[in-house]
Amino acid sequence: MNEAAVVCKEMNCGDPVKLSGSYGEGGKPTWYRVSCNGRESSLTQCSLAQYDRTSQDRTTEASVKCTGNVKLSGGLNRCIGRVEFFDKNQWGTICAESWDVNDANVACRQMDCGSTHMITTAAEYGHGTGPTWNTQIECSGTETSLSQCNQRPFGDRRCNSTSIAGVICTGGLEVRLAGGKDECAGRVEVRHGDVWQTVCDTDWTMSKAQVVCDQLECGKIVDAFGSAHFGQGVGSVVEASDSCFDNATSLQQCSRSGFREASCGHDHDAGALCAAQIRLVGGSSQCSGRVEVYYKGQWGTVCDDEWELANADVVCRQLGCGHAITAPKGAHFGRGTGPIWLDNVECVGVEAALTHCTHPGFGANNCGHGEDAGAICLGSLQKPQITLSPAPEVNWGDRVEITCTVVTEQLGGTFTLKRSQDAFKMEKYSENEVATFIFPTVDFTQTGSFFCEYQKKLPNQVIFYPQGNIADLSIAVKLEKPSLSLTSPHAMVIYSPEKISVTQGNSFSITCSIHSTYPRGSFYLTDSTLNTSKAMPAFGHSIFYLAYFEFPEIDYKNQGEYSCVYKVNISSRSFSSEPSRSLQVTVIATSSQVALGVVVGGVVVLLLVLVIGYLVWRKRRWGAGSLVQFSNRFGGAIKRDTEDMSNRAPDARDQDSQVTDQAHSRGLEDPNAADDTPVEGVPEDLPGRVCYELEPLFLS
Repeated sequence: MNEAAVVCKEMNCGDPVKLSGSYGEGGKPTWYRVSCNGRESSLTQCSLAQYDRTSQDRTTEASVKCTGNVKLSGGLNRCIGRVEFFDKNQWGTICAESWDVNDANVACRQMDCGSTHMITTAAEYGHGTGPTWNTQIECSGTETSLSQCNQRPFGDRRCNSTSIAGVICTGGLEVRLAGGKDECAGRVEVRHGDVWQTVCDTDWTMSKAQVVCDQLECGKIVDAFGSAHFGQGVGSVVEASDSCFDNATSLQQCSRSGFREASCGHDHDAGALCAAQIRLVGGSSQCSGRVEVYYKGQWGTVCDDEWELANADVVCRQLGCGHAITAPKGAHFGRGTGPIWLDNVECVGVEAALTHCTHPGFGANNCGHGEDAGAICLGSLQKPQITLSPAPEVNWGDRVEITCTVVTEQLGGTFTLKRSQDAFKMEKYSENEVATFIFPTVDFTQTGSFFCEYQKKLPNQVIFYPQGNIADLSIAVKLEKPSLSLTSPHAMVIYSPEKISVTQGNSFSITCSIHSTYPRGSFYLTDSTLNTSKAMPAFGHSIFYLAYFEFPEIDYKNQGEYSCVYKVNISSRSFSSEPSRSLQVTVIATSSQVALGVVVGGVVVLLLVLVIGYLVWRKRRWGAGSLVQFSNRFGGAIKRDTEDMSNRAPDARDQDSQVTDQAHSRGLEDPNAADDTPVEGVPEDLPGRVCYELEPLFLS
C-alpha cells in the first residue's frame, strides 16, 4: 500500500483506492521489486531491486487506482463534504471566494458522484489539516477534472480562512431521479449504502413524489409516474412505504437502515416529474419581467441564447399567466444577480415547466447577466382603468369627460369606450397610456355602464388587453330650492318672511324665483292650508327665473301658508324642486270697520253702565224703611229714625206723628195735666193700623 501511495502521489493523483486489477500486459518490461515507506515523493526514492521472472513464475504486474487529485472529506459519504485538492504532494482545501456551481459540477463528475446538488462556502464540513490553496479555480462546467480548469492566484491578497469550498453531489443523497432530462425528472432510485434501488409504483402517490422533489430541491411535483415511464432500472426493487416516504427525515432513516424489498419487477418502477420554481422579476406585475429559476436553494437567471417565444410561453403557462406576448432579450428588465442556471433552452411550447425543456443542465452556460432573458405574459396585461369627470352623477347638459388609462410595457395602441347596455362604441388611438372621450352636453341618452378596452397591433398579431372595470354614469336634473318674496302695495319687497298680515281688500303679490340652468319651467304657488296651488310660467334669462302671483283684493279666503315649487319638463320627463320656505299670510279688517266697531262697543258699554246704576238705585230705595214712634199708655215712646225722615216731605202720616209728639211733650212738662186737661183717646189698634197703612216696618 505504501508503494501505491507513492505512485499516486508522484502522479499527483491523490490517494490509492484499489491495488489490484488488470490493465493489460506491459510488453517485455524489466521487473523490479519495490519497497517504500510511504513518505517518499517518487518511486525512485524507494528501495528498488531487479527481479528476474521465470516462465513458471505467476507473479503479476502491479497496478493501482488513485482517487485523483480531488476528494470530498468530512461528509456522510464520499460524495458529500469539503473539497480537497491534491497538489505539491499534499492535500489542501479550496478557497470558496470564487467557488460556484460550475466548479462543483466538475468536482462531482470527476468523482463519479453525479452532479451538484448544493454548494457550501462556510466550512460546513470542517477546515481539514492541510493548507488552503490561495488559488482561484474557474471552470466552465464542461471539464472532466478540476486540473483542466483555469487556475490563477489571488495575488497579494490571501483567502479568508473561514471560506472553505464544499459540495453535496447528487450521488451522496438518499434519493435521485434517473433517466430524465435532468436531475429533477426521472425514475425514482433510493440509496442504501453504496447500492441504488428502484421503487415499486404500488402505493406510489403525488405526496410521496413531493417528498422526493423536496429532498432534491427541485420545486413542486408535476406528476407521479408508474409503469417504468422513464425506463426500467437495475438491481433490487423496494416498497414505497409510508414509513419511508412520509418526509425527508423518514427517507434519510430508511436510507441508513434499509428499505423493505418489494415483490414487483422493474416494469413497475416509479417515476417523478418535478419543476423548479420560477418567477418574473422587474416587470409591472408578477406576469412580466426577468425570468429567474430557484434551484438548489438559490435564485438564478436564464441566458437568452436560443430564447424564443415558445420558451416564454412555457414560462407564462407555468406561472398561470396565460400565453406569452413577447420574449425580451438582453436584460430588458435589468441585470439579475446570482448564478445563471439555464442556457440554450429550447422548448416546443407544450412542456409543463421551463426546466423540462431541452437544456445542457443547470449551471452550464457561457453568458453574463447582460444576456438575461425575460417574458411578458398575457396575464400581465393590466385592465384599462376608467374615470368619470366631474363625477359619476352629473346634471343634464353638463360637460362630461371619460378617461381610459392603461399600464403597459409598450406604448401606442387603440382605446375603445363601450357601454354594456347597447352597441355604443367610441375609438381613439393614443401614443401614450391615456385617452379621453368628451361629451360636451350630456342628456339622458348618455346614461349607462361604460368600460374601456385596449388593444395593440404587433407585426404578426393583435394583443387584446382584458376588459376594464365598469363605471356607471347617471344623469339627473337637480333643481335648487326656490325663493319666496312678498311685494307690498307700496312696492316694498320683503324677502323670505315667515309671516305677514295684510288688510282685507288690499292688493299685493308673491314672487317666486330660482337660480336654474333649466328654462321654460313653471312656478306653483301652493297653499298647504287649503291644499290648493296656482301655476304661473317662469320668465327670465340665463340662470335666473321668476314668476309673480298677484292678489288684487285679498280676502279672508286667501289666508294660508304659501310656498313655491319650480317644475320643468326635460326630454318628456317632469322634474320638481323642493318647496321653498313657507310664508304665513293673515288677512285683517279695514280701518272704517274698526271705527264702527269702536262706536258700537262704546254704546254697549254705556247702556250697561245705566242698567247697573238703575239697579243699584232701586235696591237702595226699597231697602230704606221708616220707623214711627208711638206713645203707649205707660208714657213710653218708640224713637223714630229722624235721619231718614228729615230728608222726606211731610205727609198726613207725618202730621199725625207731630200731633202725638206735641201731646207727649206737654205731658212731660206737666205731670198733673192728665187729670186736669182732657186728652183725646188713642185707639187700641193704632199701631196695627199704622203698620198696615204704612210701608212694612224695617229696623235699620
